[in-house]
Amino acid sequence: MTNKKQKHEHEHKHTKNCGCGHKHKEEHVHDENCDCGHEHEHNFGVGYYLSPIGFIEVKTDFNFVTSISFVNSEEKVVETEAVLDTIKQLDEYFKGIRKILNLKLALQGTPFQRKVYISLLNIPYGKTMSYKDIAAMVKDPKAARAVGSANNKNNILIAIPCHRVTRKDGKLSGTKEWQQKQQWLINFEKSNS
Repeated sequence: MTNKKQKHEHEHKHTKNCGCGHKHKEEHVHDENCDCGHEHEHNFGVGYYLSPIGFIEVKTDFNFVTSISFVNSEEKVVETEAVLDTIKQLDEYFKGIRKILNLKLALQGTPFQRKVYISLLNIPYGKTMSYKDIAAMVKDPKAARAVGSANNKNNILIAIPCHRVTRKDGKLSGTKEWQQKQQWLINFEKSNS
């Protein structure tokens, strides 16, 4: 197992009254836009999983998943425990054994985007909701387009199930390639519900 530690300009030792504005328990999820003035140490991992609908790249930082995305090819693998666990859970998901990925997620984006991602976690396996439904969940009923934009920026696919969100008429949006993957995921989940 190879660990890659890279010093970023932020290594952080937290106290309860740190003042950086992030919620803390024992660990700290650092997003790239953090300007708390502390240094953070990173332990990046990268791995790949060949799913029925294409290669999936998994990226982690310590125990947190930072990205799950579809890619066309593999690059350098940096195995960490978090990468291996995520790949194992993806494998169980695609075999129909697992319905929820139980992962620590490093949510990124604006506060609104994060609210959307948290709302997406509440869409049951095998079900879909509309952008308008999600806008209502985040208590901004006129924000259906903003929800769509947040979905488009979701970089932790499947774990944050943006594939369960459709237009109000039930149709899919996005690129043709994404629509094919999304339809496959929707059909797969419905057949395993």
